[in-house]
Amino acid sequence: MKFPFDLSITLVFRLLLPGAVLAVALTPLMDGWARAFGRELALEAALPIAAIIFGWIVVLLDQPIYMAFEGRRYWPSQIRKLGLWLEKRRLKHIKAEEAKNLPDSVEWSLRTLDFPLSHSGDREAIYPTRLGNLLAAVERYPTQMYGIDGVFYWYRIWPQLDKDLRGEIDQSQAVADSGLYVSACLAFSALLGFGYLLMGLPRFADYPAVDMPLLPAPGVLFGGSLAALLAAYVLYRISLSSQRVCGEMFRALFDVYRDKLSFIDGVVSIATAKGAGDPGTDQRQKYMTAWRFLRWYRVRAAGATANHKPT
Repeated sequence: MKFPFDLSITLVFRLLLPGAVLAVALTPLMDGWARAFGRELALEAALPIAAIIFGWIVVLLDQPIYMAFEGRRYWPSQIRKLGLWLEKRRLKHIKAEEAKNLPDSVEWSLRTLDFPLSHSGDREAIYPTRLGNLLAAVERYPTQMYGIDGVFYWYRIWPQLDKDLRGEIDQSQAVADSGLYVSACLAFSALLGFGYLLMGLPRFADYPAVDMPLLPAPGVLFGGSLAALLAAYVLYRISLSSQRVCGEMFRALFDVYRDKLSFIDGVVSIATAKGAGDPGTDQRQKYMTAWRFLRWYRVRAAGATANHKPT
């Protein structure tokens, strides 16, 4: 009998580590609920099971977690504006140091790679976080270099890679994912700790919904929540280096394996027959024509600037 999952390093990084953080943070609440129903929580059995369940939930929340850390969604408008202003100021400082032509100017030049290129070819900050700009720079690379939509064509290149290469890339991505997952879980745990403290305030004393004897003393709980919040930020910053490594792998795959997209000519022929302009031998236009047809079911006539439904 084969298990539906493999106990691999990717499972540990993506599921078990963040799940364990949440399981520990939620143990007082789970124990309180068990006592409310006249039961006693068996920690030695409950914690491993809870870690797996919570870790699975975190994996399911992969996209919302990334969007929050990138600053694409869930940010109040004023805080987002502040973060974007800080990122623009950071980029301006990096460019100023790069322009000084000091011995370490190469290092400053490399830091500009964490920002996406604008249409004019200059680096710009478009998101309020370091991760958001870093991933934007990575995802824009195939489009700017080859006319390939990076996110769309990534799923067409991935199945054609050999198993060993896919495994190596997946392990590297698992490390990067784990940093963000655990950081998110630590931040949630810190907020939960502050919530535990609020439940102990006098205004809530007359409405004790759940008795939680496993909670530490208020001073310990407050200090632990602050420590978890700080650890979440530190881990997020540390994980950026892993995100850069994955970003370089992403760029390299399009540099080396874009010829694996052998179906492009066939799709272009279909799109051309349905009203798209013939891109001829222009490979960049071929990628764009196929992407437009497959992703949006749209074509663009020769010389036109607007898309329309295939005829």
